[in-house]
Amino acid sequence: MPKKGLTFLIILALALAGLSIYLFKTLLDNAKAQANVAPAPQPEQMEMQKVLIAKEDIPMGKPIGLLDVDTVDFPQKFTPPGALKSMDDLNGKLSAQLIPKGDILLDKKVALPNQLPRASMIVEPGRRLVSIRVDDIKANGYLVKNGDYVDLVGTFPIPDGMAKPGDTANKNLTVTFLQRVKIFDIIYGDEAGSTGQETSGTGPGVGKGKNPAGDKRMARGTATATFDVTPHEAELILTAEGQASNLMLMLRRFDDETITPPPSDLYKDLITNLSGESARKKVEEAPVQPAPQPRKRVL
Repeated sequence: MPKKGLTFLIILALALAGLSIYLFKTLLDNAKAQANVAPAPQPEQMEMQKVLIAKEDIPMGKPIGLLDVDTVDFPQKFTPPGALKSMDDLNGKLSAQLIPKGDILLDKKVALPNQLPRASMIVEPGRRLVSIRVDDIKANGYLVKNGDYVDLVGTFPIPDGMAKPGDTANKNLTVTFLQRVKIFDIIYGDEAGSTGQETSGTGPGVGKGKNPAGDKRMARGTATATFDVTPHEAELILTAEGQASNLMLMLRRFDDETITPPPSDLYKDLITNLSGESARKKVEEAPVQPAPQPRKRVL
């Protein structure tokens, strides 16, 4: 091989060797640099917890139940103080203010009935609250709660002349006189400090001949119930309390809107008599007396 060609090959080999060393050194430096770089931070895992939110707008004074709220996961870091986390936090409580749909329920937004400022502030227009003592709850234990719907049942004496032959041989009749009434508040006998002794005889109608039971009503097993009703229904309830020897509540399903008609004319007449419709009808049908004409003075 010519001397000139050999020299060229030697120079080329040295150049390639230098290039290889340079590339190797560059790769090594890059690897060292990458090894010294801290790993990218991972997103922080937020701690979650269960809270109660309003399914729909909850008006002020409404008893809050399972159908009014949802349980959702919410970041604990952003949960406001006093957030309610379970239905146990709502036991027997009402909304103390309007709670908009989707809002978290807070302890300052709910209250027990006796903690509300005034009941008159939460009665809807055209409605009335009326409280009476009832003698029995036809459901197991203490199932009737605020916001439930019940039927009102009473045992009444049959007025003279109302029963027709073959209607009944008894002098008393147990009648469902009002259906699907909303419980605003209920206090059971033991919660009200009942001793289980006979009542003192100072209740409505006692000692006045209006209540055949008189002072025989027993405090044990009774409750004081407050109902959310129309003015006419309030009159019927108060009239029934004065006349009944026994008042009872029957719990019904929350969405059951069935109204059952009276099973016979006797039941219907008794309910009509309680509601005062028969008395009003008599007044309306009474003949109108002509207005007296002024006498002419004879001189």
